[in-house]
Amino acid sequence: MGTTDKKQPKKAKRARLGRGLSSLVDTAPLKVEAQQGSSSEQNADSIGQSAPQGPVEDGSRVLELPIDSIRANPNQPRRVFDDEALGVLAESIRTHGLMQPIVVRKADEGYELIAGERRWRATKLAGLETIRAVLDEADDQRSAELALIENIQRADLNPIERAMGLRQLMDRYGSTQQQVAERMGMSRPALANLVRLLDLESDLQEMVAVGTLSTGHAKVLLSVDDPEQRRALAKKTAEFNWTVRLLETECQQLLRQSAEATTSEETQDHHPDRVSSVLRDLERSLSEHFGTNVVLKTNRQGTKGRVMIEFYDLDQFDGLLSKLGIQGGSV
Repeated sequence: MGTTDKKQPKKAKRARLGRGLSSLVDTAPLKVEAQQGSSSEQNADSIGQSAPQGPVEDGSRVLELPIDSIRANPNQPRRVFDDEALGVLAESIRTHGLMQPIVVRKADEGYELIAGERRWRATKLAGLETIRAVLDEADDQRSAELALIENIQRADLNPIERAMGLRQLMDRYGSTQQQVAERMGMSRPALANLVRLLDLESDLQEMVAVGTLSTGHAKVLLSVDDPEQRRALAKKTAEFNWTVRLLETECQQLLRQSAEATTSEETQDHHPDRVSSVLRDLERSLSEHFGTNVVLKTNRQGTKGRVMIEFYDLDQFDGLLSKLGIQGGSV
């Protein structure tokens, strides 16, 4: 009589961070009734005798915690909370209860939020003394990532807050753009363009944060090196409600004028009219071919020099590399 090999059940793979918080809070409806008997005692042992009782869901502990035992997440990327929206949420929680628990981790004293600060604030505003929470064993990096992911996936962050959160993950934990992009479920060029918003002056960042300027406007403004010129263009964009395309045209014209002035200074009295005319024709042809501003600079004799091809974001840069026949040029 032959033996039958029994297949061992496969262990469930841990969800990637970029796939969101579903592994923590978007599972089947959670029950928070205290368990009875030895099962409750065993669960208490798994996280310490002082923890409140509650069932285990997907390896995380669902608890009913005193709301004052929880502190805010210092890695929370969001800096602005809409008081009116919090009031609406508080009224909903007061009437219907909290539909989705927050996520916390153990702290030196009490608990620290990982995700759900709006729900936590609104529950406090509603005057409730306890709140349902999933207890997760997360280190500092994972806590910061989960806080950022929650806000990104729910579109609760403005672009500057999102950029600051991404920059924080790279700077604090030594992650590369590619590593953070993969964990956030976004492309590396998209992440790089977002983080570049932090190169804007603080007053222009504020305009992006409140929506006076879009991220598209901001990326175009970054093609202008002079801060005062950027401010002037941003002011006109807001005042006259310029589209991104119109702003791009204005920036290209400004850059072209600057380049022509520089070229004129370098080539003044050195080029015969015919050489200058040929160079201008070549610049126009190259600009049309690449779809961006191209400047030629040569020596006095016009026999050697350099070609400058401008780009305004990383997507356009990748397109230029493709036209030049260069593959895998991501930076």
